Amino acid sequence: MVNVVGEIAIRVFRACTEMGIRTVSVYSEQDRQQLHRLKADESYVIGRDLPPVAAYLNYQDIIRVALVRSLFNDTIEIGLKQKYLELELDVYR
Repeated sequence: MVNVVGEIAIRVFRACTEMGIRTVSVYSEQDRQQLHRLKADESYVIGRDLPPVAAYLNYQDIIRVALVRSLFNDTIEIGLKQKYLELELDVYR
């Protein structure tokens, strides 16, 4: 799962495709027609009604997509795993 836009995301998707790995992208509503969304095998909107920067920093939506797609354990970046654990701890406080 890739939570970046532009050329970096496209390069990651290209490498994954060459290795036979399916790709998942998240995108803001404003980035609906951007190439990084269209190059992914699957893509999901995050941060509805938020400006683009706020949407990409909306960890709850990003983690929800990862959990729903069963991507969390193997492919989500470590920074988001830490954020998820912090969010879980907040629920139990």
